Amino acid sequence: MERNRRSEDPRGKTCNLGPTGAGWWPGTASPSGLVLTVLAGGMVGSGPALAQPHAPEPWYRPNEFVRARLGMLARAGHARPLLSLPVFEDRNNNFGLADVGGRSVPRPADLDGDGDLDLLVGEEGGNLVYFENTGSAATPAFAGASTNPFGLTAVGALSAPAFADIDDDGDLDLFVGDDYGDTFYFENTGSSVAPAFAAAQFNPFGLANTGGFSSVPALADLDDDGDLDAILGEGYGFFNYFENTGTQTAPAFLERTGSDNPLDGLNTSTYSTPYFVDIDADGDLDLFSGWFLGEIIYYENQGTASVPVFGSGITDYVGLQDVGYWSAPALVDIDADGDLDAFVGEKLGFLRYFENTGSVDSPSFVIENPNPLVLADVGQRAAPVFVDLDDDGDLDALVGENGPSTGISSVAYFYENTGTSSVPAFGEALMNPFGLAGMGFEATPAFADLDGDGDADLLTGERSGRFFFFENTGTSLAPAFAARVINPFGCAPAGVSRTAPALVDIDADGDFDVFFGAEDGVVRFFENTGDALNPACGTQMDAPFGITGGPPYGKPAFVDVDLDGDADLFVGGSDGTVTFFENTGDAMSPAFVRRDGTDNPLAGVVVDGMAAPAFIDVEGDGDPDVFVGDAEGTLKYYHNTEEAALALILFPLDPPVIIPAEGGSFDWHVEVTNTTEMTLTRDLWVEITQEEQGVRVVRGPLVLSLAPGETLALSLTQQVPGDAPEGAYRYTVKVGTLRLAVESSATFGFSKAAGSIIPSVWGWGLDVA
Repeated sequence: MERNRRSEDPRGKTCNLGPTGAGWWPGTASPSGLVLTVLAGGMVGSGPALAQPHAPEPWYRPNEFVRARLGMLARAGHARPLLSLPVFEDRNNNFGLADVGGRSVPRPADLDGDGDLDLLVGEEGGNLVYFENTGSAATPAFAGASTNPFGLTAVGALSAPAFADIDDDGDLDLFVGDDYGDTFYFENTGSSVAPAFAAAQFNPFGLANTGGFSSVPALADLDDDGDLDAILGEGYGFFNYFENTGTQTAPAFLERTGSDNPLDGLNTSTYSTPYFVDIDADGDLDLFSGWFLGEIIYYENQGTASVPVFGSGITDYVGLQDVGYWSAPALVDIDADGDLDAFVGEKLGFLRYFENTGSVDSPSFVIENPNPLVLADVGQRAAPVFVDLDDDGDLDALVGENGPSTGISSVAYFYENTGTSSVPAFGEALMNPFGLAGMGFEATPAFADLDGDGDADLLTGERSGRFFFFENTGTSLAPAFAARVINPFGCAPAGVSRTAPALVDIDADGDFDVFFGAEDGVVRFFENTGDALNPACGTQMDAPFGITGGPPYGKPAFVDVDLDGDADLFVGGSDGTVTFFENTGDAMSPAFVRRDGTDNPLAGVVVDGMAAPAFIDVEGDGDPDVFVGDAEGTLKYYHNTEEAALALILFPLDPPVIIPAEGGSFDWHVEVTNTTEMTLTRDLWVEITQEEQGVRVVRGPLVLSLAPGETLALSLTQQVPGDAPEGAYRYTVKVGTLRLAVESSATFGFSKAAGSIIPSVWGWGLDVA
């Protein structure tokens, strides 16, 4: 597409400031369109006439894509045009791999002789799932799953594969354990480049049932005599050792017990899953094993290659973390950098990948996964919501859960985003933070500033069908939640159980209304007949605005998925799927139509029961991604592959930017490009933040109208007052729809010498350079 380019005075007709038309935020003569937030001194306000602190226009963002102003923006002509329904891509495994359903046991091997490692995975149904590596030895990329390929057959349940050239004919044969403790052998009668497996043989070459209601085989030369011995993990956590007393071409296994078993005395408690490698490059084989509780146990070989002596088990070895339940490790050099990386199977069938960032003899493992909440596990019935609870410009996660079977109430798990809005990194879970307690069983949280005081309050549903309200009596920077109030504001659900609320201004009147799912599958509604400061629930409506055919145990979430300026509805259900209702009305008069099949962007999402969707722009690329909680207590991540409609380039004209104590200014340049084939009208605004003193300044919006392929270039001068606090600042320009969506953003930093501890609200002028 040919790109047009222009640079115009932003005070002209092309770039309309909005209601005042008074110019681009010059000096202290701030127009009424300006929103200025300065948190250091507790003063929040807007406009030049501000003399005393007052109730602010809320800056809390309960959802990156649905906010209280959604309808008003659409009515004012800021609605975004429909581009297309996005495609959501499963991002819960690396390299294009996919989950296999449950109890994954990965075993890498080069099955097609092309020099890279393919992957065969056992699973709870007894099948063998194959992923061909269509990438390279250094850059793996796996094709879609193929079940029981090359003549293989299922073994019953809990298949656990292990490859070895047991007959020394140059190709890889396959051993597969099952849930009864038996081992099946599939001889490769093909070749090293075209495998073909013969019919299964039952407990071949002298192998026997483990007696432990499971068999997980590993083949390794533990006595260094040139042939492969067999080690079988099993349900009681022991390691059964079968010495190969035959030859390289004609194996004969003899079980060794007691002191004749070099693994005697080692025990994982339950479900051992052995894998042998020389992890420390000392010339002998060490042992890794998973077990029922999901940790990976490392047994160092402190003996020799021919007389192994294994030390006590170590968990969390150099970064190999707990993966939940039923861990099954495999260590290979998947990226051809000379050291061993790790794939780990687990209960839900996913394949967790740990990259070795250390060296051949000094490993260090880091979990790598496109899902930033890959290790989050709240037990059962995860119900996530994303909210900026610490007002640092990125969204944190709070997850409700089922509640302990013998406990009093659900636990709220809080994961602080210690990264950024575009590169999130979630910390360790904090349970019931900020004074939260008594959320009931099967808690389903929803956040919004319900009392208009500038911070996020919490409304939860629960098993018995009530609502619990937790007022945030702290601040936007330091939340503190008061004791719960049952069925607040007259919102008393009638005739329902297992309520799950969602908060959205569905009628564009400036306050939050309440939708909620329930066990019976009906979505219900309370209109807020109060206002943004004093909410009040009207009469309960069942199946409002055409929302019919919802799933049982519904968990609603609103997002403008088709970018038409109104809130669409997704509802997670008990079967693990997500139902979609398109809003075919508008931001003031909603009307919903259920869309199925290819008209549902989340039609391909199926989690392990009790789906609970929550939307967030994970990568800061301007479109909503989604996490889906499930019955197993985990969070699945699905990436929105839609390309951003707007491209943004930002840079200071004379870096580095250092402002003296008395204040000063700096020049900067921005270019905004419309990458679509339609005219787009968008807001552009600036956010200036300094975390140490809690400063946050917001300037704008400027309304841009961009023709298809057009680039608008602007050069501007930012004034920084002398009383601005000392420290490092982030200067961020955002384009999208103010308080509705950020479609593109860019940031640079500047520093300021000594200033006031409590800054003035004035002096942050922005002028045409």
